[in-house]
Amino acid sequence: MNMPKSRDMQAKMPSPKVILNAFWLVTVKLLNSYEENIIVERNLCRFYLGS
Repeated sequence: MNMPKSRDMQAKMPSPKVILNAFWLVTVKLLNSYEENIIVERNLCRFYLGS
């Protein structure tokens, strides 16, 4: 039975494009959730202050 040699089983690095796309996806989701929280807090303040 032929076993693969360690040099044949090297991990492949993702391309910089893949890493950048994942980074932007997380960043946009984070910023969108932050913006939604600000809107909710403003609406709650208006409700409680009667503005």
